[in-house]
Amino acid sequence: MASGAVTERGRAAPLVLIALGVTALVAVMLVLALPGRLQTTLGDTDDAMRLVIVRGLLSGETSWFHPHLARVQPPVGLDMHWSRLVDGGLAALDRLFGLFMPADRAETTMRLVWPLAWIFPAVWAVLAIARRVGGRAALAPAVALLAVNLLIYAQWQPGRIDHHDLQIVAALAALTGAVHGGRRGALLAGIASGLGMAVGLEALAFLALAGASFALRWLAAPKDAAAAARAYATSLLATVALAYFAQTPPALWGASVCDALAANLLSGVAVAAIGLLAAVWAASGRGLAARLAALAIAGAAAAAAYLALDPTCLHGPLGGVDARLKPIWLDHIGEMKPLLSVLVERRSEFAACSVVLIALGAASWLWLGRRGEGRDPAWILLGAMLAAGAATALSAERMAHYADWFALPLIAAALGDLSIRFWKASPLPAVALVVASSQPVLIAGLGVLPGWKLPQAATAAADAGLGPCSEIAAYRRLGALPPGLALTEINLGPRVLAASGDAVMAAPYHRMTYGILAAHGALAAGPGADEPAVRTMGAAYVLDCPSQARQFNHLSLGPASLQQRLDRGEAPTWLEPLSARGEVLQIYRVRRAESR
Repeated sequence: MASGAVTERGRAAPLVLIALGVTALVAVMLVLALPGRLQTTLGDTDDAMRLVIVRGLLSGETSWFHPHLARVQPPVGLDMHWSRLVDGGLAALDRLFGLFMPADRAETTMRLVWPLAWIFPAVWAVLAIARRVGGRAALAPAVALLAVNLLIYAQWQPGRIDHHDLQIVAALAALTGAVHGGRRGALLAGIASGLGMAVGLEALAFLALAGASFALRWLAAPKDAAAAARAYATSLLATVALAYFAQTPPALWGASVCDALAANLLSGVAVAAIGLLAAVWAASGRGLAARLAALAIAGAAAAAAYLALDPTCLHGPLGGVDARLKPIWLDHIGEMKPLLSVLVERRSEFAACSVVLIALGAASWLWLGRRGEGRDPAWILLGAMLAAGAATALSAERMAHYADWFALPLIAAALGDLSIRFWKASPLPAVALVVASSQPVLIAGLGVLPGWKLPQAATAAADAGLGPCSEIAAYRRLGALPPGLALTEINLGPRVLAASGDAVMAAPYHRMTYGILAAHGALAAGPGADEPAVRTMGAAYVLDCPSQARQFNHLSLGPASLQQRLDRGEAPTWLEPLSARGEVLQIYRVRRAESR
């Protein structure tokens, strides 16, 4: 196995060039796989919502430290939990392209370039980890794994401007620094972890594992690992603090929340980092028991500091969310369903690919362990990361993206080892095996299940399942009407905001308790109760997407509900139809009470 030190400068350039080559190839394939999609759709709900936020920042509708969205669930509005750093990056890229092209083309180009640019650090990280655990023999299989399967790039498709790709990149970069160790590895892990926490908390468990590896290395070898532990703690604390003050409104510097980097998480990270520094300073010359006690005290103090400011965070990022949202929305989010249930119920090609990659990753980890690498920190950490990724994927499908990427370097290292053992170090058999096993029929479970849909080139995540109502063209009539408040189902909200000047009462975000409950109540209301509910909220329009009539949020409301009556074309008399019969989006204007 290669040395644990970070790769020296002289050998880093070829790895960068390889990563650039793979990135270019994948980017071209992704663009060719989605011809014209940027002009016809805004992607999924999060992509559309991010675009609304970036437009607001660019137009001056919102300022950097005042990201309040007034067009969402008025009159309450919405203070989004998303990172302002991502908004700023997207806005800056839009402005850059706007210097030499029209505004609409600059925005489209930004939506194209942003996700593709983040492929490079993810690819580089996998290559660096694969070489660390498998030597140079692992590079060719790693390149093949990264190049042949577009399904692993679902979060990097053109138009994906939310934040999931950045969170995966942060986790991979932190893992890269952790498996290499040393001061440079520690600095990379600390900076990547700090930025990852600033972007979002989805990958927090993986970032914590990367950080814990530096503490455990110091625990086992205090003299050799003390410098790296100090470098990690210092870089993590500095990065988190800078990111926090850069994106958090001064009025909220003392506020604590569970779904974003806030005062409670900053306090917890600060206590953990300072505690690690103190432990290294005070206990490096002491015995194992003293070092273990110092780390235990630091960890307990950090957890106490975090939870003391907001105990509801003990229940995770959604701690404190109104329980009434669960049965009407949260329990039915597709990407939050267990991976195996998605595999069976939807026969998802992504789920099939993920199960295969996770299984191969686990087998590869066991194979590499047989070589006597059981004491290598990198091997142990990769196994822990893969296990954590698989465990979280079993509870929520979207976490499978992390497990897939953690599995890739293990598979590449195992194939590299096989090439040395059985193929005279030739990379060709390993590469051929990767290409052959990545063919659609094999990834789709060898066609065992009847009717299984074979993997396609990466698509736009089914545009959140909205079908025709995800298309920009569906909202042109609405965009030409005078702005008002639109009542519609939850997943249409972000698209209405992006395609018109209207406000919306509901959108799929957990901080919108008021709007989601109000919209649900109005759409679930029967004759006689529906009109007062709609008028009370001040809605000017009621929108319906009949193609979604078989979705849960339509069927669950009952046949007498306003939603299902609209799906059947049975609009009440207090609604004036504005759409032509058969149009994808049916628009109804709320009549004036005296005009009926």
